[in-house]
Amino acid sequence: QQVEALTGAKKRHIYQLALTVQQKQPTPPDEAPQAIRRVLSMPPRSSTPRRKQRQAAERAGRWAEIIAWLYYSFRGYHCLGRRMRSPFGEIDLIMKRGRRLVFVEVKFRTDKGISEQSLPNHRQRQRIERSAIWFQGRHSRLANCNPAIEIFVISNWRSFRCIPAY
Repeated sequence: QQVEALTGAKKRHIYQLALTVQQKQPTPPDEAPQAIRRVLSMPPRSSTPRRKQRQAAERAGRWAEIIAWLYYSFRGYHCLGRRMRSPFGEIDLIMKRGRRLVFVEVKFRTDKGISEQSLPNHRQRQRIERSAIWFQGRHSRLANCNPAIEIFVISNWRSFRCIPAY
C-alpha cells in the first residue's frame, strides 16, 4: 500500500532492491529494511532547483519558437510543421513560401548579444541537415522545393537575428 503512494524515483529504487533479492544475491536481513526506510525518507525529485531551471528554459524555448513562427509568417511563409521529430533529431520549424522550403533551428540566449556560442556546432548542424533531408524525402510534394536551413537566434528577449546555416 505504501509503494503505490511513492514517486517514480523511489519506486524504481525499491524495485531495484526487490530485483536484487529475486536474483538471490545475499542481502543481510538487517540491511533491507534500513535501505527501504532510507528510500522512503528521500525528498521528491521534482523539488530540485535544476529541474525548475530546465522547465523554465523549456518554456522560454517554446516562446522563442512562437516568435520565430510569427517572424516567418509575417514574411509570407506558411508553417508545415513545428517540433517535427525524425530518427535523427528534431526540427523546430518547417516553413514554406513558393518553392523555398526553410528548416529553422530556434535558439534562445539570455546573455547579451549574439555570438558564435549561440550558433549550433558541427554535430548539431549535421543533425539538422539529416533531419531536413529525411523530412523532404518523406513528402513527395516537396521534392521540387529549394531547401534552406536557417538559425533564428533570440537574445535576451530584446533582439533577434536570422542566420543562414551555411
